[in-house]
Amino acid sequence: MVTNTATSGVLIGAIDQGTSSSRFLVYTKEALLNGEGPLCSANVEIIVSYPHPGWAETDAEVIYGSVVQCIEKAGTQLESLGRSLSEITCVGITNQRETTIVWNKQSGISYGPAISWQDGRTRDFVAKFKEKEKLPEFKKSLLNNGTIHDKTGLVLSEYSCCTKLAWMLRNIDKLKSDLSDENEKDNILFGTVDTWLIWKLTNGASFATDVSNASRTNFMSLHTLQWDPNIKTFFEIPDTISFPVIKSNSDDFGTISAIESLQGVAITGCMGDQHASLVGHNCFKEGESKQTYGTGLFLLTNIGSELKFSQKGVLTTIAYQFGSEEKPCFAMEGAIATGGSAVRWLRDNLGIIKSTSEVEEVASQVEDNGGVYFVPAFSGLFTPYWDSSARGVICGMSHNTNKHHLARAVLESLCYQTRDVLDTICEDSGLNLTELKADGGASLNNLLMQTQSDVLNMIVSRPESVELTAQGAALAAAIGAKVISSLNDLKATEKKKVFEPKIDDAKRANMYDHWKKAVSKSQNWL
Repeated sequence: MVTNTATSGVLIGAIDQGTSSSRFLVYTKEALLNGEGPLCSANVEIIVSYPHPGWAETDAEVIYGSVVQCIEKAGTQLESLGRSLSEITCVGITNQRETTIVWNKQSGISYGPAISWQDGRTRDFVAKFKEKEKLPEFKKSLLNNGTIHDKTGLVLSEYSCCTKLAWMLRNIDKLKSDLSDENEKDNILFGTVDTWLIWKLTNGASFATDVSNASRTNFMSLHTLQWDPNIKTFFEIPDTISFPVIKSNSDDFGTISAIESLQGVAITGCMGDQHASLVGHNCFKEGESKQTYGTGLFLLTNIGSELKFSQKGVLTTIAYQFGSEEKPCFAMEGAIATGGSAVRWLRDNLGIIKSTSEVEEVASQVEDNGGVYFVPAFSGLFTPYWDSSARGVICGMSHNTNKHHLARAVLESLCYQTRDVLDTICEDSGLNLTELKADGGASLNNLLMQTQSDVLNMIVSRPESVELTAQGAALAAAIGAKVISSLNDLKATEKKKVFEPKIDDAKRANMYDHWKKAVSKSQNWL
């Protein structure tokens, strides 16, 4: 996709590796400063496998291969504009977080598939570690009389990398064998998708991650911004497992050598996708919030440079850190496992729609949900419930229920889940939020955005360009390469569509009460 025909200026590349696709986008410096879209964008879909109920995984080589394909496709687009990949000054990476990969340093081969952030196979491990955390010897000697949450800002769940890595170490035969092999045990590398891509793109010369991705593993202390050895011990991770170096979001992550067309280009930015989206929205003030409507839904609120921890299921995480000498900014985050993937479920599993874009038209055929409420707890509920035993339910159907009501209920489920998160963030942060900034593919659905505003009783805004995740990564890279000197150079853009509430308080309360009732039906199912 070519969106801009600029024929001059500095070029910055952005790798956006997501759950269901990979993209490579190229920006001019001027476009980044003005909040404009990319010069060109290439996309390659990838397949997530679900081999067992609750499992979700992807071939790690397919992830990397899709990135290479994107870059090649973008190169063709640039040539049609009279430009080339060789003109790119620097590259930023943004990626699906928590997806866990373990590979061998010598062979370069991963020990099995990448376990997706959505995966729920570690339920028993979570239960075990929750019980272990209560034992006095661990609270005193390893956790300093606190909890994992007090150090990492995360909750113990299947979501973060810690239990995924623990599962892999006990269930992958080749990995177990190499752990006990004197010649191989020091060759085992752990990382998230960003680390895997950096390692592959640099031909193994760079083994690094950034603070935002590291903060999602449940191994990094938010107080030190380093791997916590006591936490690694708590999760029973052998010392021989190598963890990547943690860097700021704008830093030296190595030089690309594996792709000829980008030979010698420096990787100077790296951010988890949701943090990059926050930056793309210019959410640099306390209380500014964004939500990405992708496979899952992720709502982040900037809480400033002072650490605050939630007591009600919201996560605390790094927002961004542009340079190792800069103070980090923190965020509170709500994670919703099933967002746009619920719409794909309508398409792929039920055949109610032929394409995901069709859901708005189908849902618009009825004025309301007809009393139908859908809780998409396919792999449990994340924020603020953290109930891995929950499963999806459809409540309130009658003889009059049709596919239009169900399509509308699916869209509404995204909005209710968002309110669950936003209400909790407001309570725990003490901030009064007045606007939610939206991005991601599903944010192009006007019915969804209007319903979101109605359910929240809040302004919801959508920028003209919804490629905010890649834009954030490109900005981090531009700052890391000193193409842009600071955030102060950015110009706020007012090009956005605004959705304002249109329903009264009584209707809003009635809708949300029925949602909470439906959630109660989905919980404690297993």
